[in-house]
Amino acid sequence: MYVVPDRVVAAPVPEGVAILNTQTNRYYTLNSVGEYIWRGLCDGQTSDVIIAGLAETYDVEASRAEADLSALLSQLENAGLIAQSNEPA
Repeated sequence: MYVVPDRVVAAPVPEGVAILNTQTNRYYTLNSVGEYIWRGLCDGQTSDVIIAGLAETYDVEASRAEADLSALLSQLENAGLIAQSNEPA
């Protein structure tokens, strides 16, 4: 499970979300699929729940949704926008 650190703020923008890391003053934008994942993370959803939702909402295979989620999680973590939580899901 992942958490969004206090140093990160997000706001909706047309067709996605803008995310600011206030520690680095860098901002990022995500498209609608990324926004779906971001909202899931902010709501404390597990990866399995997000994958199932992506597959249903965007009519893709679960394996594709899992690969896309994994890639985005890695990018978000490398940018300091999310962190792994030690708390159980």
